[in-house]
Amino acid sequence: MSRLPQEASRRPGGRQVMAVIFCSVVGRSFITVPPLLIREAGYSAPLAAAMGLPFALLYLHLVMRLARRFPEQSVIQYLPRLAGKWGGRTLGLVFILFLVLFPAFGIRYMGEVTSVYFLELTPQAVTGLLFLLVVGALAYLGLEDAARFAQGTFLFVLSLLVPLVLFSANNFRWSFIRPVFPLEWSSFPGPAFIAAEHLMNAGSLLLLFFPYFTHREVIAGQAVKGVLLAGMATIWIVLGTLATFGPATTGHFLVPSVEFVRAIRLPISLVEQPSMVFGVLWIIVTINVIGIYLLAAAVALKQWLGVKNYRPVLAALLPLVYVLSQLPLVPQGILALYARAVYLWGVLVGFLPVLLLLLAVLRGQKDAS
Repeated sequence: MSRLPQEASRRPGGRQVMAVIFCSVVGRSFITVPPLLIREAGYSAPLAAAMGLPFALLYLHLVMRLARRFPEQSVIQYLPRLAGKWGGRTLGLVFILFLVLFPAFGIRYMGEVTSVYFLELTPQAVTGLLFLLVVGALAYLGLEDAARFAQGTFLFVLSLLVPLVLFSANNFRWSFIRPVFPLEWSSFPGPAFIAAEHLMNAGSLLLLFFPYFTHREVIAGQAVKGVLLAGMATIWIVLGTLATFGPATTGHFLVPSVEFVRAIRLPISLVEQPSMVFGVLWIIVTINVIGIYLLAAAVALKQWLGVKNYRPVLAALLPLVYVLSQLPLVPQGILALYARAVYLWGVLVGFLPVLLLLLAVLRGQKDAS
């Protein structure tokens, strides 16, 4: 059974570090994309990623500086030293609440996609519960095993994406590129939401897990490789999925309307409609990302509570995540709640390393090295 980095007797290797980092950014473009840049990019994923790369490297540099000032400590552990006891614990709790909200929305999202495109007669509550069990098992394994699993899955997905995109090139139409998932995107605050989501997702994981990797001079190069791989996979998935899920290929499966038969024939249906494979690959990648976030939430709450083992905390979080994932998609529901939380959290995490370094300088906290 694997252990978390702070509980392990040996440090994770470079490949594991890279796996954790690109697992945290797959499906989320690069580490950070400032709001103005993504608005100027006009929703162009490749252009936004290219413009966001310098900011991502700067963000990584700031996180490394914090890791040198507070070795072997996560943001939850050193926040009280910089913001005071109650201020630090309050900020830490806000940090944890978002880490819980992100898996809840992700599970709802995957459940909606599966119920609409693959298993139309299965309620979203059932598919959501199945995904919760899968990501919960992944989080239970611990960071090292989850990183190995993510690395293998990522390479598998990437090896399939290239021939799939080439095979579906005859269906490629730029006019097909549009949102296809069953969510009301008009309720989101547009570019601000997308920019905030890019800004905070991987940043929150780096602030939590980064200090545990001791050979920091090696991490920078591994992280850059992970960022580039994640960006490449994102471009393949987004362009391939949205371009082939157009009017010519979208529609219902040509199979009997019996859910059991539909599930059995799903591999055949994927062969008959190759564009659907992109949806399956997207779900596989998303499971990796959400599993790491659920693990991060359990570890952060463990540190906040001061207990020794994260697994009982993880078990207690699972029912809460499921309840949040089943909130109705109304203005007071999970969708609007997530949209507003992710915007505010993006601003907070985006500027948190700068704020913490400033507080550290004012308090005279020098690098441990």
